[in-house]
Order: sequence, then structure tokens, then C-alpha cells
Amino acid sequence: MAFRFRLQPLLDFRISQEEEARLRLAREIAQLERQRQALEKLGERRLQAIAAFEAAKGQAMSGARIALFFDAIAGLDAASEFQRRTVAAQEQVVEEARRGLAQARKARRIIERLRERDLAAWQAEERLREQKEMDELVTLRFGRGESLLAGGGG
Repeated sequence: MAFRFRLQPLLDFRISQEEEARLRLAREIAQLERQRQALEKLGERRLQAIAAFEAAKGQAMSGARIALFFDAIAGLDAASEFQRRTVAAQEQVVEEARRGLAQARKARRIIERLRERDLAAWQAEERLREQKEMDELVTLRFGRGESLLAGGGG
């Protein structure tokens, strides 16, 4: 008789939940990386705008052109601040996904431990059953052999 775990459907469900949590974490980490790259690009654009302003300072500039540079840099600063908040929020989402994966893994391990205990109990029962069968076979053979000896001598 083969081992059959009574909670196998629950274990399968917990395994699928863990896999879903793992995939969610991977998606959220990828999203966080995209957000960080966007923040880095904004920083690069800000540095380029400052470099362009520094290069233009040597030339005669109107007040409007100077204001344009300052507005561009201020806009990039505001966009960078918004992006920093977005990155921070995504980091929280990643942490939440990590906790979700840890909980799913813990739930699966609990059921797996139950399965291991049930399997060990089943294996012990199987060994006892097999030992009992062997004992019965030995008893039957010994009993038959004894009766043959008793019948042949008389």
C-alpha cells in the first residue's frame, strides 16, 4: 500500500501560494529597479542641465535664459524628489512582498513537517506489518515442518 498524505491538497495549495508570492516579489523587485534607474536618469539630467548652465555662463545671457535654466533645474529637482518618494514607496512594497513570501514559506513548511511526521508513522506501521507477516510465515513454516516430522516418525 502506497503512502497517501491526507493533507496533500492543502500542501499543493500552500506550494502554489508560495510560488505566487515568489513571483510577486520578483515583479516588485524589478519594478523597484526600474524606479531606481529612473531616479538615476533624473540625477544625470540635472547634472547635464547644470553643466549646460555653467558652459553658458561665459556668454552673455538674458534674464529670461537664466530663468529658463533655473526653472529647468528646479523642475528636475522636483521630479527627482517625487521619484525618490516613488522609490521609497516601492521599497515598502518589496518589503511587504518579502514578508508575504516568508509567511507563505512558513505555512508550506508547517504542512510539510506534518507530511514528514505522517510518512514516518506510515513507514513505522509498514515495518511492523511486514515484520508481522514475516513472523506469520516463519510460524507457518515451522509449524508445518514440525507436523511433518511428527507424522513421519510415528
